[in-house]
Amino acid sequence: MELSSKQQDFIMQHSLVVLSTLTKDISPRSILVEINKVDNDTLIITDNQMETTQQNIKTNPKVCVLISDIENYTYLKIDGEASYYDDGEYFEYVKNLPWNALYTPKWAVVIKINNIKEVA
Repeated sequence: MELSSKQQDFIMQHSLVVLSTLTKDISPRSILVEINKVDNDTLIITDNQMETTQQNIKTNPKVCVLISDIENYTYLKIDGEASYYDDGEYFEYVKNLPWNALYTPKWAVVIKINNIKEVA
């Protein structure tokens, strides 16, 4: 499912988001992450230290991302499937981001969007 240009702009303006995964025993787990890049149907995140999240995604790649603008009571809820990359185009992209210069990125997390819910 593709994001509109308006939705892509909204995500990049509110790039600190909640990423939710499921543990092995199907318990929800949510963390704050920063979206590094948005394509039409893909979100890209850097994994510098998300060990539990990585384990959860490898067990069950289904994720939910919540992007909110609290001041205006609007949000996007995105359901998708996440994949991990430790080489190739996605990994090179996150590795070369200026703000990752202080870290050693372990992975690029790429979320393929399956469903979008917009509330305004």
